[in-house]
Amino acid sequence: MCKKWILLVLVFKLGVGFGQTLTFTLANPQVVNGGADFEFEVQMHASAAGSYHIRGQVYLNYNTAAFGSSIASGVTVTRLNLLNEQFTGADKYNILNIVDNTSSRLAITWEGAFLAFAPNAVFHTEVPTSPTDLMRIRIPIVNSAALAGISFKKP
Repeated sequence: MCKKWILLVLVFKLGVGFGQTLTFTLANPQVVNGGADFEFEVQMHASAAGSYHIRGQVYLNYNTAAFGSSIASGVTVTRLNLLNEQFTGADKYNILNIVDNTSSRLAITWEGAFLAFAPNAVFHTEVPTSPTDLMRIRIPIVNSAALAGISFKKP
């Protein structure tokens, strides 16, 4: 049976000072691994050039009928473009936590490896002004007849 999904392409905006806004979107939903997993990307962009990200957290609501409850231990997060840069062979960013914020909400936290340095292109990544992949999330499916119901939760 083909997995039905609803990936609410919500825009989550976060003011970062100096009149700039960071926007997060959900993209590229698909059923993978022979129908066993649901996968999608979280994208991020800034309203103006010159913003660097150092750390962050996203909260994602999900349908427990599709994935079960308190699912953090089965979730896989892959760092993509904005989290996958390196400086002299060292990762600039790490995924710190994938935790159950509630029985139907994930909290995913990342942080830069060079926190002691002021924001700059050497040690941090500039947030582009067009949506760019931040991370890919894969969640095991427990009921392929249920809708995914993935959406952002404002902290």
